[in-house]
Parts: sequence; structure tokens; C-alpha cells
Amino acid sequence: MRSYLVVLSMLALLLPVATYAQDGRPTKPPPGAPVQTEEAALAVGSPLQLFADVRPQLGMELLSTVASPFFFEGFTVAGGDKYIDVGGDCVAGYTNSVASLGIVWPSDSGPVEMTFYADELDDTTAFLIWEMMPNQWWCSSDFFEEPTYSFDNMGMGVYYVWILTPQPQVASGWLDVYAP
Repeated sequence: MRSYLVVLSMLALLLPVATYAQDGRPTKPPPGAPVQTEEAALAVGSPLQLFADVRPQLGMELLSTVASPFFFEGFTVAGGDKYIDVGGDCVAGYTNSVASLGIVWPSDSGPVEMTFYADELDDTTAFLIWEMMPNQWWCSSDFFEEPTYSFDNMGMGVYYVWILTPQPQVASGWLDVYAP
């Protein structure tokens, strides 16, 4: 009986998320960046080239503090041929339209870090993270060989993670989500 309640609660959380994700395009610029017109939104560099699809490369992961300190790890690719510049302090770069990872937090997380370890030591990458419900961007300000993005707390909600490269290329590696 208890397992049925867990499944029903997960469905109750994921159903509104799936409904909201039908369009799935992150649209709000980061704080301090100018608001884009509809014509400019479809231009090269626009985040409207990205899709917060319900099937990211590594899937949608339901994460919980119960799994601390290692929430998730998976092999994925960074970069791609889509140039993205969301403005503000976010670094501009290249990625795939589809996110590397989707994260669903059913409650506040506490401290969380994400690190991408590229297979090739000289590949530099950066994070671009979209929090779906408030339409909020989180991002790296530069490229690093092993970029890490830290949250003091990831609030309850849905997050999509893209990994950028400075040139149109693909870099494979491991994405880790963990408690520091």
C-alpha cells in the first residue's frame, strides 16, 4: 500500500510538470539582461533555440536529499551547434537544443554542486541551468576544464541543465550532482 502512495505522489508532482513542459522553451532572460522581442528571440544566440523537453539526454531525474551526498552521475555530451547567449553575467557558448539533464526536486535540496568532467583534459565547458517554474537562469561566467556550479539550496521545482563549449563542438564526459 505504501508503494502505491509513493507512486501516486510522484505522478501528482510530474503531471503538472509534463503539462507545463509542452512548449518547453525557456524564455526569460537572466537578471539585468534586456527583454527580447519575438523577432529577436528566434535569432542566433537566443535561448528560445533550447528545448526543456521531458526527455533530456540523461532523462528526468527525481532527486531527493535521501540520496545525499551523491544525487546523480551520468555520461553525457556537452556542446553542439547552437550558439546561446542569454546575457547578463552568463558566458555565451555552443550547446545542443536538448538539455543534458532534467532534475525534479520534490523539496528543498540544501547545498548542491554540479561538476562536468570532460573526457579530454583540454576541453573547457560551462553550465547553463534553467529553473522552469520561475523561469530563472543560473549559469557559469566563464569556461573551465572542470566547471562546477554550486547552489546553497535548489528549491522545490524542475531544472534543466545544458553544458556549453566555447566553439561548435561536442565534448563527452561525466556529469555529477552531489552534496558538497
